[in-house]
Parts: sequence; structure tokens; C-alpha cells
Amino acid sequence: MSNDQHQPTILLTPVILVVSSSTNQKSAAMSFFNDQLGWKFPLNSPQLRWLNEQQDTFSIEMVRDLISELAYAAHMGKSRAFVLLRSEQISLAAQHALLKSLEEPPANTQLVLVTSNPNSLLPTIRSRCLVHDSQTSDEPIADLALPPLIETLLLNPDLVKYHQLIDFANEYKDKERAIQLIQQLLVVLHNQQKIINKNKYIKLQTLLLKTLQGLEANVNVRLALENCFFAIKK
Repeated sequence: MSNDQHQPTILLTPVILVVSSSTNQKSAAMSFFNDQLGWKFPLNSPQLRWLNEQQDTFSIEMVRDLISELAYAAHMGKSRAFVLLRSEQISLAAQHALLKSLEEPPANTQLVLVTSNPNSLLPTIRSRCLVHDSQTSDEPIADLALPPLIETLLLNPDLVKYHQLIDFANEYKDKERAIQLIQQLLVVLHNQQKIINKNKYIKLQTLLLKTLQGLEANVNVRLALENCFFAIKK
């Protein structure tokens, strides 16, 4: 992914970057941009905004300032990244204030919440983000492979039969596996933006994020996947 000044309109799913408590969070974020997203930001780039650099508190005022900056970023015409360090320190009121920006981030804007304790974040925040655990995965998120049937469903839904989707959903009993699958779908969807109609892209992204929310809320895993797959095929 390039960070050239003139960019096509790209909608980027927010990311929760999970690190160990002893990790230098700035360094981890820079590695994530370079190795996982392919962005080559210098540390002091004006396109890269660090929040909570002192890593001691994260107030609702800081989140309100971020929301204002995001509105400005939407008109810059080039990619930008906002990194929220020690996100587990974000107060509950501030987390609720952040939800709308995570659900509808500005175009060409990557939001990254760095944390050593993702469970401190509201389930509704986790469900709106891709979760990348730097402690367990070195594989670039752009290279995550989908099961062939689901990749075909996303790119050529007419080639997939409903009974195939039912059988596939029956293979998923574990919530974490299902969440990983939906997150992979979000990544592949993002990578296909240039060839997918914008309205269709937004519709699919909204559907996948709602499915993640349902899985986080402990709905029936099989039914959640079936409903999601059927909606994609329509």
C-alpha cells in the first residue's frame, strides 16, 4: 500500500494491535505499518499521528480532539494513520465516544489501537476492528488466505450454492475460528476495493462488521455465519 499524496478513495478497517506489556508500542506500530500494511511512514511523518504519547492516561477530551482531526483528515486527499497508544487506558465514556469513528472512519485513514489488554476494550469496539496479535502471528494481514469456497462467494457469489454454505457453516462450532474467518473476509474485501462497486463494498463491510458484533455477543455461531453468507450471496 502506498502513502503517496494523491490517493483513490479507500475505506480502511480499524485495527487493534495486540502487543506484550513490555513491548515498545511505537516500535510495534511502525513494524505493523511496514511489515503488515506495506506503509513506509517515517517516524515523524505528518501523515502519522500519535495519541497518548506519554502513555499514562486517555481521556474523553483526547478522543474528542481525535474525532475533530479525523474530520479534517477526510479532506486531505492522502493516506493518514492515527495510532492510539495504551488503548486499554481509554475511559469507558471515551470508548463510547470513539465508536462512531471506528464504525465509519474517514477514507484513506487507518486507525490503530495498540494495547496489551484487548479485553479492556468494549466488545462493540473489538467487533468494529480487525484484531492483529503481534505475539502470535507474523503473517501479513494482507496475505491471509480464505477458504476457497468463501473466496468464491465474495468474488463470484453466483457460483456458490446455498447448500454448500450451510455445510460450510456447520464446520464452525468455535466462536474464535468464526471471528477469524470474518476478519479474513474483511481483509480480502479491502484488497478488492478497486474492482468492487463502492456501494457494494460499503454494504458488505457493514454486513461483516455486524456479524462480528453478533459473534462477540455470543449469538449462535453457525446461524450467524449462515445469515452472513446468505446475505453476501443475494
